Amino acid sequence: MKRRKKTIAWAAGLGLILLIGCGYALWIKSYVIGPRSRTVNLETGPTIQALFIQQLKDDGSATYRSYGGQWVGTDGDTDLHFLPDDSVVMIEYADAVTTYRGSYQISADGVIDAKFPTYHSQWTQMLIGRDAQSLLLLPAEEVGLGHAGEGSWPFRPTKNTAGLKRFIKEQDIEAHLGKLSVGRGDMAKLSVIYDDAHALHGGMTLRVDGTGQLTAKAIGQKTSEVRQTISKEDLAKLVTLLLEQHAWTQETPDRSAKPDESTARLTIIYGDDSITVWEWYKQMEKNQRLIKIKKFIKNIAWPKKAD
Repeated sequence: MKRRKKTIAWAAGLGLILLIGCGYALWIKSYVIGPRSRTVNLETGPTIQALFIQQLKDDGSATYRSYGGQWVGTDGDTDLHFLPDDSVVMIEYADAVTTYRGSYQISADGVIDAKFPTYHSQWTQMLIGRDAQSLLLLPAEEVGLGHAGEGSWPFRPTKNTAGLKRFIKEQDIEAHLGKLSVGRGDMAKLSVIYDDAHALHGGMTLRVDGTGQLTAKAIGQKTSEVRQTISKEDLAKLVTLLLEQHAWTQETPDRSAKPDESTARLTIIYGDDSITVWEWYKQMEKNQRLIKIKKFIKNIAWPKKAD
């Protein structure tokens, strides 16, 4: 996660109260939150931990977002999606959208230890707490020692689960393609659609169906529409290419289009499951991702046109 210079100081506090009765147990700690050094009460302990787990079970997942649950939109937003099976998905929204799969454990004192094998560093342990606003996650070591926190903390709950829903769809498509690559699954359920058509600039639409049908149409160009069969060998090569490019993942972050800017889209369909990814058209050569898929299909439709 990209860090911000602005810091929120969580300083260890003014007191510690332990409440036990009728199975109700929590610690109330006072902390100072900057930059105005405002003192707030933070509840932690078994009761707060139980609330986190219960909400997770009731809703089927729990999403916590950086910067106090607010979307900042400056290449530093991060979502943590917790699932009841002790798995967690981290999605970073920076100059590219990056997803990390991991697992987590919750200790008896309410500290979450999340591990992401492909992340570039060890993720900090997080303390589950609650203030007057909501449940929240804070860096456990910094809270305990009174160190200054980062501007991206605390993480708070958000109802925006679009990232998690997309991740689940990505997993489904990846699984389908994986089965097809080893001769399992039903190739007839697969469709791959590339489209960079633009109302002003023209473009191209390419469609491959697993039944063996290829349809290609160039808009605003002299090239005629093509309808032909595609061999089983080329279908298998296309599936391999999709897997190599992780073509189900959206890597370009969302933003408003600049003047004279257009996109290229790729949709993968398998039965009732589908997912769409996109790139800015002028960045395709640099990315070397969707353009490889476009060229592969295009070269089958028009063998003499390699560009």
